[in-house]
Amino acid sequence: MDEALDKSTIADLSSASISEMDREELIRVIRAAELPLIDARILARLPDLDPATLERLAHLARGCCQNWGHCDST
Repeated sequence: MDEALDKSTIADLSSASISEMDREELIRVIRAAELPLIDARILARLPDLDPATLERLAHLARGCCQNWGHCDST
């Protein structure tokens, strides 16, 4: 994933594309989404989380961006 990560891009990610991401890409998505309940302490620990947790957080990030009205496909 080389494109710029804005909230619209995150909102439009498919489940398959999230599942195919490596750890660094998942962390980029989570950080770029700016989730309100994830503070700086948690953001700093993202590299320590297991891949399944990172993937779940990336799906949460996508859902939040969609709920905030950032998706282009609605």
